[in-house]
Amino acid sequence: MRIIDFFDRAVRQFGERACLIDADTTLTYQQTQAESGRVANYLRTVGVAEGEKVGILAPNCAPAFAAILGVMRARCVWVPLNSRNSVNDIVQFLKMVDCTTLVYHADFKDLIPEFEAACPGLTNYVSLEDRRWEQEGERYTDRLDWNEDDVVSVFSTGGTTGAPKAAVWCHKTWQAMITNF
Repeated sequence: MRIIDFFDRAVRQFGERACLIDADTTLTYQQTQAESGRVANYLRTVGVAEGEKVGILAPNCAPAFAAILGVMRARCVWVPLNSRNSVNDIVQFLKMVDCTTLVYHADFKDLIPEFEAACPGLTNYVSLEDRRWEQEGERYTDRLDWNEDDVVSVFSTGGTTGAPKAAVWCHKTWQAMITNF
């Protein structure tokens, strides 16, 4: 199973229950699924293709998690970015993994000019607060074909023994994590 399939199974089981709760937002499982569908559709609308890497730079908040699910629903690769890292470290990682899209929280909007100057391959910038995907349909038509070795996420190793490296996680890795915890 893909990680998004695990989530969709929870939607069928817990639909109207609270799924994401933060200081400003509470979303049910169904609302989160709909939001992730709009994000996935929006990514396609702006030309983000399957397999492209989408960085998310945000604090832990409900809209960021819904965006992560949207990235996965669109069959893109989620690249979590540590907001505590220096701008230079974030830039280096974005470039190393060939990230094409950055979804960011308003707390980081002042950093966007630095990313634009340093990362020419980063062509799409999406603010969580702009909610550009609001007009998109919530139903994302997914293909049924997929491979358990398809990449889902790329994490920075943090560089504790030198320069950070990219740890690549596929569906099979996530499935093992979910089913064993």
